[in-house]
Amino acid sequence: QSLFRNNPRFACKMIKVMDLTESDVKYLLGKQYLHRMKDIVQCAEKVDEKQREIQVEPAEKNKKKEEKKQDSEPRQPSIFDF
Repeated sequence: QSLFRNNPRFACKMIKVMDLTESDVKYLLGKQYLHRMKDIVQCAEKVDEKQREIQVEPAEKNKKKEEKKQDSEPRQPSIFDF
């Protein structure tokens, strides 16, 4: 609990790793440290947003690579071309 109370980075990571809810965070912080809860929860939300952005970017790049591969592949001539 002391790490969770005194180290916001640790608390932020643990929220993500253990998938803690706000009530869990309140319990771990205790009554004296509830003023830090807002900062810790916001930090965890920012990490979520960054991870979503990171996941979306490679997916878009993969789509572009696939389109380039399809465009660069030689196409078989049609019967009607002869």
